[in-house]
Amino acid sequence: MQIPGLDIPGHLNTDHRLIAGFLCSYQNDLALIHENAHDKLTGLLNRKTSDDRFISIFLKSRNSDPVLNRLRAREPLSLTALSSTA
Repeated sequence: MQIPGLDIPGHLNTDHRLIAGFLCSYQNDLALIHENAHDKLTGLLNRKTSDDRFISIFLKSRNSDPVLNRLRAREPLSLTALSSTA
């Protein structure tokens, strides 16, 4: 069994061969995921992957906004909170 970048001598025991087989399978799965997430012609993220990443970034930034967090908690806003976000 040959895995690029991994030297596997022929005398390894069965456990090592099994682990190497799982690693090879995992490497193939990662390659398929990468291939399906990118456009074949341009190499850019496809529409679904791009939208998912945008939504994830938007939600993370929304949850870390101190002004929105205080509004959600119905706490009074201070001038220091407003000036630190600008």
